[in-house]
Amino acid sequence: MIEANTIYFDFDGTLHNTMKIYKSALDDGVKFLKNLGIEPKNLSPETYHTWLGYNAGEMWKKVLPDADDEIRKKVKILVGKKMQENLNEGKGTLYDGVDETLLELKKRNKTLVFLSNARTSYYETVKKVFKLEKYFDDFLTSEAFKEIPKEEIIKRTMKKYKRNYIVVGDRFFDIQGGIKNDLDTIFCNYGFGEKKEGKEASARIDDIRELLEIIE
Repeated sequence: MIEANTIYFDFDGTLHNTMKIYKSALDDGVKFLKNLGIEPKNLSPETYHTWLGYNAGEMWKKVLPDADDEIRKKVKILVGKKMQENLNEGKGTLYDGVDETLLELKKRNKTLVFLSNARTSYYETVKKVFKLEKYFDDFLTSEAFKEIPKEEIIKRTMKKYKRNYIVVGDRFFDIQGGIKNDLDTIFCNYGFGEKKEGKEASARIDDIRELLEIIE
C-alpha cells in the first residue's frame, strides 16, 4: 500500500484512450505536410503513440527539426482542431473503470489533480466533454505554466495540497515528475509508454481500478 492524500493524474494514456481521437488528427497533419513536400520525421501510424505525452510545441520541434516555425504552428493548430472536433463528436473515451475509480477516491477524501502536457484549449474541451469537474479538485496544464516540465509544475504546486503526494501516469514525464520531487509514482502499463519508462516507478498497474488496492 502507498499512503497518499493528493494524487496527480496524467490524462492521455492514463485515464483517456487518446488514440481514438489522435490517429485521424495526425493522419490529417501528415497529409498537410506531404502536400507541402515535407516528409515528417518519425511520424507514421506505427509511431503515433510515442508522441502522446509531449507538449505540442516540443513534439513538432522533434518531428520537424528543419521546418520553420510557421509550418510547425500551422500543423500544430490543424491537429489540435481535429482532436477537438473528434472529442465534440463523441469519439473520445475514458478507459473502463475510470469513473468508478475516481469517484471512489473522492469518497476516500483524496485530492485529485489533473496534470497534463496539454494545450489549454484541449483541456477545456476534455473537461467539458467528460465532465471532469466531478472528479478533480484542480487542473494544471503545461501551456498554463509556459510549457515547463511536469516536475517543475509539481514542485511549484505541491504546497497547495494535502500531504502525502503520488503521481500516476503512463509516460516517463510522469514518473520522472514524481521521482524528481521525491514522490511515489504509479506507472500505467496499459498506456502509451514503453514498459521501460516505468522501471523506476513505485508500482505498476494493468487496470486503473487497481489503484483502489494500492493507495491507502
